[in-house]
Amino acid sequence: DAGTAIGVRLADDAEVRRGDMICHPDHQPVTSHDLTATICWMDEFSSLQVGGTYTLKQTTNSVRVEVIELTHLLDVNTLGTEPTDQLVLNQIGTVRLRSESPVMHDAYRDIRGTGSGILIDDETHATVAAAMFDTATTGAR
Repeated sequence: DAGTAIGVRLADDAEVRRGDMICHPDHQPVTSHDLTATICWMDEFSSLQVGGTYTLKQTTNSVRVEVIELTHLLDVNTLGTEPTDQLVLNQIGTVRLRSESPVMHDAYRDIRGTGSGILIDDETHATVAAAMFDTATTGAR
C-alpha cells in the first residue's frame, strides 16, 4: 500500500540514502543532468524565464536546476504550440533544464511518481511550477 513503510535487505553491501532509487536492471530510469519537461507555471508574482534557477523536488530528492531553454508555449485552446520567452500564471510550456547533479527519472506517461516534480523558488520557498518529464528528448541512460 502507498505510504506504508518497508524494509529492504540488499544482497550486496551498498550505501543507500534518501532520494536513491532501487529498480529492476531491465527497467532503469534515465539518469541525466539534462531534462526536458512540460511545465505548468503556478506563480502569480513571477514568470519562468531562461536563466532562472530553482530547486527541483522529485520524489524525495532535491536538486538545483537552471532553465536552459523555453522551447514553446502550449495554446490550450488549439493544442498548438508557439514560441515564447516566458511562462506566466497558468501557462503551460516545454522547457529544458540543466541540473547540478544527475536526476534519475522516467517519462511521466510511463511512471507518474518518478516522471514528475515541482519547481521551488529558492528565495520565497514557494512552489512555482509542476513538471512532467519527457525522456524521449533528455540525456542518455
